[in-house]
Amino acid sequence: MTYLYYDVKSFFLSKEETVENGEKNTFSKVLKSDYKKFGDLWNATQSTFVSESGNQEANLVELYYNKGIEENDFK
Repeated sequence: MTYLYYDVKSFFLSKEETVENGEKNTFSKVLKSDYKKFGDLWNATQSTFVSESGNQEANLVELYYNKGIEENDFK
């Protein structure tokens, strides 16, 4: 099961929690931040993967969607 948390002002996704083991109450947590607009799409450019052994961060530099896709590709 995954829980999604949204910012009440921006409505952007701010945190994802996934239940890894319900009996042990362990979760996988990812924090989303620094939203930027890529074309017509808003996306988080920073993701922080929270862990007891230390957090890891991923930064999105470029985002391509539907690049090089044409109407003909769906026929």
